[in-house]
Amino acid sequence: KVHDAVVFAMPFTVLCGVDLDPSLGLPSWKADAIDELGYGMNAKMMLGFNARPWRTLGGNGAAYSDLENHQASWETNPTLGSATRGIITDYSSGVRGMLLDPSAVQAEAAAFLADLDRVFPGASAAATRLPGNTLRAHLEHWPSNPNSLGSYTCYLPGQFTSIAGNEGKPIGNVYFAGEHANSFYDWQGFMEGACLSGIDAADVSLVGADEGAV
Repeated sequence: KVHDAVVFAMPFTVLCGVDLDPSLGLPSWKADAIDELGYGMNAKMMLGFNARPWRTLGGNGAAYSDLENHQASWETNPTLGSATRGIITDYSSGVRGMLLDPSAVQAEAAAFLADLDRVFPGASAAATRLPGNTLRAHLEHWPSNPNSLGSYTCYLPGQFTSIAGNEGKPIGNVYFAGEHANSFYDWQGFMEGACLSGIDAADVSLVGADEGAV
């Protein structure tokens, strides 16, 4: 098939595993960006609570630590929280983020909760428990998701000078979109960057189509 334009809107962690035909004419700097761009190993796990002990202690749920099963946390949607309802997000990265097991959410949630109880005493007792003593928890593990294989762009040493800025550059009538395709100095790494890159790719590709690109 022949198309006026093609937009690749998948992370480079996934695109690097796609067999890209040489006829695309990707220069080495673009191929290097696709093959080597660094990505974070972050994950998020949300836990439900029947009370908000962090508020009683004078906190807002935000905390950082060097504990084995707690790195960073915050209260999700605090305006919807109450004396009988709350959600804490466990934000992990690096080795811990990469190794969290989405097939063992209860075990991962229990380990996090034990450390969170050290940060905010009373957290374990306040956690919502469903029948069977099951914690109300949900884990989003982007490193193992086949559609992402990583969380978001995270330059490796040297990539600010070797890759930065090349991610979103089109090659002929082949365009690129996604958070990685937006500038680091704009909204790269955020959903805003993904939206902006999509707008940019659409604008440029439509111009190319109007000019008769094939």
